[in-house]
Amino acid sequence: MKLPIPFACLLALAGCASQGTSIEGDIDLRIPPELDAALAPHHPAHPAAVELLTLNSSTTLAHKFDLGRWLPSEERLTFRWQEGHRLSTTSTGNFKTPSAAAAWSTKSTSLCGLVPLLVESGSTSDSQTTTAAPVGGVFIPLPISSKRDTGGRSRIVSFKSSTSNICNPTPGSTFSYEATRQEQRRFAGAVYSSNKLRTLTDSATCTVGSQAMPATDLGAGLPGKYVPVTCSYAEDGKTPREGVYAFLLDAGIYLPVKVQLNEHQTNTSRYTKVE
Repeated sequence: MKLPIPFACLLALAGCASQGTSIEGDIDLRIPPELDAALAPHHPAHPAAVELLTLNSSTTLAHKFDLGRWLPSEERLTFRWQEGHRLSTTSTGNFKTPSAAAAWSTKSTSLCGLVPLLVESGSTSDSQTTTAAPVGGVFIPLPISSKRDTGGRSRIVSFKSSTSNICNPTPGSTFSYEATRQEQRRFAGAVYSSNKLRTLTDSATCTVGSQAMPATDLGAGLPGKYVPVTCSYAEDGKTPREGVYAFLLDAGIYLPVKVQLNEHQTNTSRYTKVE
């Protein structure tokens, strides 16, 4: 978040299943106490209501292996400030095509929607394909169904930032941060299952737009204004990627607008406020 964060992580689970070290059980979802001092300054710049927004998100997935097709997904996100000014996000979503369907749910804690601290997610997917099998000297269509259950956990283990408060970006400024996380991925399919753990470090440089724009540009009913924030990410051993976010000035949170998950996939999102 996935984050803003959250749902994006799920789509890559199967591809990550073979990476990392095999483990038993689940990792503990707690922020190390030694990070409290580094995380404490990053909080809403003004008093914020505990209950923030509930949004419907419509996301278009552009994946190069889908030969130019755009895959639509629908998601509902609920935001709430936790004690200690950390943002809690709960999301449920699904997408469906003629040959595949998936549903997922995610709970996460983050620094105002930009930096994931704790994430727990799960999904189920089902795809249908057809092959040809020889029967009596002729080939007949043979349907094949593939069902998968995937899930994951992630926790931050180190964090540093060039700005005193990521949750209060200054228009026209640039800031950077580095976050290291432990990431657990579980995968259960018809012929293969795994439960693996790896450690990843994200280094991000973010540029904040200089002008505030109406939040309704992002979707119907969104209150107030936002400033665009563009982040460039460098991750261990991977191609650099880019994410465009909207920082909602009234709510004090980042919403993903167009995020490149990896060299293969980019997600573009629109939002509608749920009254």
